[in-house]
Amino acid sequence: MEAPAGSNQYARRGYELAVPVADLLAQIAAGKDISQLVKCDQVWNNRCPALVGPPDWSHDGHPSPISRRQTAVWSSTPPAVLAWLANNPGDTLGDRLTGSPDTQVLERVASNTSTPPATLEQLAHSYYVSVISGTAENPNTPPETLAWLSLNPNFPDIRQKVAGNPNAPPDALERLARDKNRSVRLRVAGNDRAPLAVLELLIRDSDRHVATIAAYHSAVPAALRAMWQLTQ
Repeated sequence: MEAPAGSNQYARRGYELAVPVADLLAQIAAGKDISQLVKCDQVWNNRCPALVGPPDWSHDGHPSPISRRQTAVWSSTPPAVLAWLANNPGDTLGDRLTGSPDTQVLERVASNTSTPPATLEQLAHSYYVSVISGTAENPNTPPETLAWLSLNPNFPDIRQKVAGNPNAPPDALERLARDKNRSVRLRVAGNDRAPLAVLELLIRDSDRHVATIAAYHSAVPAALRAMWQLTQ
């Protein structure tokens, strides 16, 4: 599908029609012809940027950096569009000569809970730590990917986010419960999905705060909590 002639005019008309952005993106992802319903993604100072998307349905084939970033952050953006953005983030805003990817787009896709698991697995191997960090916290990231991220020895922030991720597998949580970094162990203790065996380990933690958080976890039986309280 080719971009309609006079896209700016169509964008203004689409805005006047108040076409919901999520509905429009869904139509685009489904391959429907929306040449009469072009809608801007956001109004910035009364200016309507071009709609983001694959080259065949964006204005002049070059969606603006602002459009990409806004679409990457919407929870209503279709998974297919988020997957496309992960592979087509565009150039860094204001620095297009270097060819560096726009990491803000990648970071937002990595953090978006509508991003498909396969795309999150791909982004977990990104060159950029901030992008990897987003996948570590995303509850849609596959358990096996989170288990791999939990082994990261260089960035405790990544391990910390895996530790708090409800989709982290039990073996990864058990490993992180023994982490030398206190903040990582705290996140495991506060993870709603932490198994009882891991919580029993953390109740005996040398750090009082970690032990307290673990002791008052909803999965800890009252009898075990009472025994812990007697030792305090």
